[in-house]
Amino acid sequence: MSDLSSLLGSGNQTQTDLLVQSYLQTQQPKLNRIQNKKNELEAKNSFFTALNTRINAIVSQIDAFQANDFDKKFGIKKVNSTGAEYVTATADGDASVGTNTVKVNRLASSDSLVSNRVNSSDDFGNFNGTFNFDIEINGDTRTLSVDLDDSETYQQAMQKIADAINAEDDFKVSASVVRDTSTTSRLSFNTSELGEDNKIIFSNGAGNLLANIGLDEGTLNPTSATRVAFDNSNAGYRTAAVADLNSEAEVNGITVTRSTNTLEDVINGFKFTLKKVHDSGANAETLTTDIDVDGVANLLQPLLDAYNSALALVNNNKSIRRGDASANSLFSSLRALPSTRITGLDSGNPDYLTVIGIKPDSSGNLKISDKDALREYLEDDSQKIADIFNSPDGFVAKLENIISSLKGDDGIIKSKKESLVQQIESYDKRYDQLKLRIDSQANNLRKQYENILGTYLKAQTQYSSFSQYSSGLFSGQQF
Repeated sequence: MSDLSSLLGSGNQTQTDLLVQSYLQTQQPKLNRIQNKKNELEAKNSFFTALNTRINAIVSQIDAFQANDFDKKFGIKKVNSTGAEYVTATADGDASVGTNTVKVNRLASSDSLVSNRVNSSDDFGNFNGTFNFDIEINGDTRTLSVDLDDSETYQQAMQKIADAINAEDDFKVSASVVRDTSTTSRLSFNTSELGEDNKIIFSNGAGNLLANIGLDEGTLNPTSATRVAFDNSNAGYRTAAVADLNSEAEVNGITVTRSTNTLEDVINGFKFTLKKVHDSGANAETLTTDIDVDGVANLLQPLLDAYNSALALVNNNKSIRRGDASANSLFSSLRALPSTRITGLDSGNPDYLTVIGIKPDSSGNLKISDKDALREYLEDDSQKIADIFNSPDGFVAKLENIISSLKGDDGIIKSKKESLVQQIESYDKRYDQLKLRIDSQANNLRKQYENILGTYLKAQTQYSSFSQYSSGLFSGQQF
């Protein structure tokens, strides 16, 4: 006799499960349609997220090109030195093409002031109280205080002086106690910047604290052009002549001195960096200046890369582009831009990117494919190259006009993304609601089928009992 379990059993699955699965399969296309639509919306949202990144990259480049004095960068030059270990140079748009000579006679140095050599462990003397002294660096005068209690050794007192100097904020001098032998020490002051402008001027206050270690302004002449130099025992400056703190170079045969090793105001448009002193009989180095075509190309490349990246993104998402008017319009405008004439330029100026060697490839990506053409206009007048990009109707202005409606909080991209997010959330809810209804109906089917089977089993059991009863009741009787 069958029971409910045997009736429901069918291999590894119950007949009820098969029935429910069959129902779920008939409903799955409804869920798939919602999921597919959601996937389309998510792909479109991802596209506009990526497009927003590309547009922001273009905006960054536009901002760079529209910065003050950016046009001068188109005139950058390259400078080659015959002795880069001695001197190098850079040149901007104001520099002239040609040659210059530089010989380095002296490098600028920091100033140093050194105390007497003293026995480290000897008593510093009768100094009890607060003692002040002044240090001046390039017009910045600081009054410093040191507290002593008449118990300090030279080593300890000099360390307190050094600590007072080093505790100052933004002061261009530091101090340290140097143990030059195992039993002796010296106090050293050193400036952090170079040249005569940053020489050390000191003054003893009442009590002559510094004079006790040989730093006496009356003896060392800190404000004069020639100061006292230190030796193995006595205090003084490392460089006696203040002028010798400056660099000295012969530029085109003319002696030039500065408080730094970077000469930025010697020849218009040039910055020379002095690195090493020439031997006295050595020849000057020759620095040759030429148009820097590669430098200008590197200046342009980030803008072209930003343009190419945006164009490629829209081009590679054809299905989205065809179904979205703003994306399709952007693609058409970007693709047409390189072949659009730039107006408002002086007669004879290049008015197409292709004229200066910038051409689109088969995919529309802009490439600097003819540097000779670029060089020709740079040699003629670098401003002509600047104008093709930065004039009121130039490439940058046209590009800004193309993307203007897309960017920002009020732009199309943000509006579309907000709408897409709302639609995605709506489809999420629709999917969840439909799935809940389908699962509920499937559960109802399961219960209905199990109830039918239960009723069938009950009827079968009753029939079997009746048959057995009838068989026993009428057994042995003849009619």
